[in-house]
Amino acid sequence: MLAITGQIFLQWLIPSNSSLPPGTERGDILFHEDCLPSKLGDWSLTRFTPADTVASERVWASSWYYVSDFGGAVVSFDQAGYTGWHELSDCYVATGWKHVSRKIIQLEDNDWPCVASIFEKPSGQQALVVFSLFFDDGMGVVPPNYDLSQPDNGNRGILDRFGDRMSDLHPSHQRQDPTRQCQVFVVGRQIGDTLTKEVIDLHVSTRAKFLAYWRQETAQPEQQANSETSS
Repeated sequence: MLAITGQIFLQWLIPSNSSLPPGTERGDILFHEDCLPSKLGDWSLTRFTPADTVASERVWASSWYYVSDFGGAVVSFDQAGYTGWHELSDCYVATGWKHVSRKIIQLEDNDWPCVASIFEKPSGQQALVVFSLFFDDGMGVVPPNYDLSQPDNGNRGILDRFGDRMSDLHPSHQRQDPTRQCQVFVVGRQIGDTLTKEVIDLHVSTRAKFLAYWRQETAQPEQQANSETSS
């Protein structure tokens, strides 16, 4: 499961700005193992999986596997031809997880929030994903409110239901420009507050490094994504 978290998304869930396959021709950039450090706080890198154009028709995901006393975490940078906001929570629901909660995390001294979603399975296993997106120009996408507790009656698609819930539009919600996704995914018997905080901190640190590398490789001037500060 963890080995393919960046590549399991159902194709019909991914809004695409291009019919091109994954890769540099589409505007994707190649990430390397050393784009993230071998040590981040209490987390230690154990493995790296580069993006693979053969594994998916649409998704180009690079994944770094970290471990700590809390267990394992998969950090991924996902390029899938996204435009605007992409609700990653839907992808995990579509692959068999039951949604438990979704929170927009407002970060101190940082006006680029992230989303933390918790899921569970009948076995009692739980999972947590913390994710953010940024536009190709480096601006962070502010997550919209999105209530997954209202079930679909089968007559309306996920993307239609998403539109109904965007009641607090932010300027970044109006943009339908290309975006890139950063995420951290963990699985455990119980997702508590301490683990959630550790994963949020890991996400904020890694997304800052992803953004810095993106700007470097796309020759963008140094600037902050909203008020993002590197960790």
